[in-house]
Amino acid sequence: MTSILQSLSKTVHISLALSILLFLGLYFGNGGFDIDLVFLELVI
Repeated sequence: MTSILQSLSKTVHISLALSILLFLGLYFGNGGFDIDLVFLELVI
């Protein structure tokens, strides 16, 4: 039972790390977010 929990914990940490890396890669690859454009779309 403990081996299952350890592998599950490891899987969760790896998936979190991959999602953060993917987010940062897309963020900097796109030159950052255009916060002003997003704000204007929400207001208008």
